[in-house]
Amino acid sequence: MPRNRDQQRLDAALAVVLRTPGLFIIEYWWQNEKNNFLSFGDESNYILTILNNIALINGFFILLLPISCIRSLYIHFICGALLLSAHFLSHYWVRDSNGDYLSQIDVVDRMASSVVHNSAIKQISLLAVHVIIAGIVSLLLQGPRRPVVSAFACYSLPVIARIVDFSSESIEVIHHFSTAFVVITLVHYGYNQFYGLFNSFKGAFNDLLSETRVNGFLYIIVLLWKKLFVPTHFLLFWCIAFLCKIYENIFVEENSQDIYGLILSSASSLCTSPLSLVSTAVTVTYISYFTLCGIKLYLWGKPDYVGRQSDIYFNQIMLHQAHSGWEEGLITFLLAVLTGITNMQPPARMAVLTIILFVVLSSLLESMLEIAEPVILSLSTYHGRNIFHHVKVLLLCAFLFFFPLHVSWVLANLFPVDFWMAVVISTSLLTSAQVLDLVVVHCLLWYDAVRHEPWAPLDEMVYYVRSATKVIEFIVASSVVFVGIFEGISNKWNWTNAFILIIHCYFNVMQRFQAGYKSFIQRREAIAKSARLPTATKEQLKQHNDVCAICYIDMINEKESVIIPCQHFFHRICLRRWLCFQESCPLCSARVTLGEPKTSDAK
Repeated sequence: MPRNRDQQRLDAALAVVLRTPGLFIIEYWWQNEKNNFLSFGDESNYILTILNNIALINGFFILLLPISCIRSLYIHFICGALLLSAHFLSHYWVRDSNGDYLSQIDVVDRMASSVVHNSAIKQISLLAVHVIIAGIVSLLLQGPRRPVVSAFACYSLPVIARIVDFSSESIEVIHHFSTAFVVITLVHYGYNQFYGLFNSFKGAFNDLLSETRVNGFLYIIVLLWKKLFVPTHFLLFWCIAFLCKIYENIFVEENSQDIYGLILSSASSLCTSPLSLVSTAVTVTYISYFTLCGIKLYLWGKPDYVGRQSDIYFNQIMLHQAHSGWEEGLITFLLAVLTGITNMQPPARMAVLTIILFVVLSSLLESMLEIAEPVILSLSTYHGRNIFHHVKVLLLCAFLFFFPLHVSWVLANLFPVDFWMAVVISTSLLTSAQVLDLVVVHCLLWYDAVRHEPWAPLDEMVYYVRSATKVIEFIVASSVVFVGIFEGISNKWNWTNAFILIIHCYFNVMQRFQAGYKSFIQRREAIAKSARLPTATKEQLKQHNDVCAICYIDMINEKESVIIPCQHFFHRICLRRWLCFQESCPLCSARVTLGEPKTSDAK
């Protein structure tokens, strides 16, 4: 079983490696030949345009075909490259009347001519090269009627003719004969393969039609999207292209930038086409995902350790907080499209990408805070002896508090504070404020946990701390609106800023105000309702002889216990906390009203 699993992983990795060159072909076509897609007017470029379009089709074939067909396609590419190499070797050999063709090929001259100086040895070596190429091509080509070695060894005939001292004209005729014979052999091979290839395409087309009839055209679009958009393909494509850009900037252009400038310039140069832009967004997604997974591992440790601590609680957290990183990748893609980064010049593109990455970093810090929040709040109930568990969580809180402030400081020094900068800086400041809120609430809960009896003002203190944080969030969000309006008055307005400002006003200002006002009204009503409920007497508590169903603590003091209309007993403070979110009884779900209690015996 593990062996089969390893084989599946190896096959999946091989499929990614084999399909990724299709993205490079499409990217090359987009960068160089997209304007010549249908330009057949110029007769000199007619064949070149056809070949470029065929290359584009091959790029999509590499992404869509089954892996067995892709292997066959690569084999034919390799065979074609080998036969072209044999043809050009023979061509250079025939062109040089002295037989020393290596002097016309600089690379070959440096690699081979310096080692072999004897002309006869060169001729024998070239003869062996032609025979080896013919053998490899004949071995790689599949089919019932594949060509034999002698069919592709024809390019060795000009070498043999040179060895037996034929004239230059005769050698040239033999070379043309060899080329014609190889072409005829390839045409015959293609004719034999055409019937099977035609049947394969026919079967695939019939399957496509049947799937369309059964599942509809939308199913085919979704299936095509799943075939084309495979994140691992785009990740490998971006990594290879990024390393090539790094090499080009260091060794070819000899740029003297620092490490940050080198990385940013190389990354921004990969945002010049839709394909490279998607690959950049996918790469940001993977980086965010692995970062968040590292935070989870840092906080919770290994899965078996997590299970030993609290199977139910922590597993619910892991399921609920399963951040995948796609939020950060989607932010990268949308902001890049809205700013038109693909049409910018390199300096402007680098600056815009820097701002986008700061926005993504702010979103990533918020996701890290969402992961850390339940762990921070649960520290007050953790009674283990491992003090490192507390220290590492508090160290993460310190990082999440100071790092956004540092990011805001760096941004304010690098760029002028405009609407976009205000959005990024406000997000960072809100993250720091939320971290401070969590730490203060944790301290309050910890103080309540170490007391021998419940701390009565805990609910009010937590509410006041949370309310102060919400007020700060509302003020910061409103300041961003003022910056956007000021830019509009200063004639620095555009539709992108208007769109972002509308979204910001709705989600970050209006919804915050509505949620805060609703929470304030609910709490005020809960306080008023709990204060007007009748207090339980000593006789009723003694007859009841039970614990509060909310906090599971004995009800001893009659001043702290109340009776609701359905004749259930609770602590006044506990019921007030409950009524802030629910208006029904915790036990029987009856609506809690301010009517007179029933005269029947207390339940």
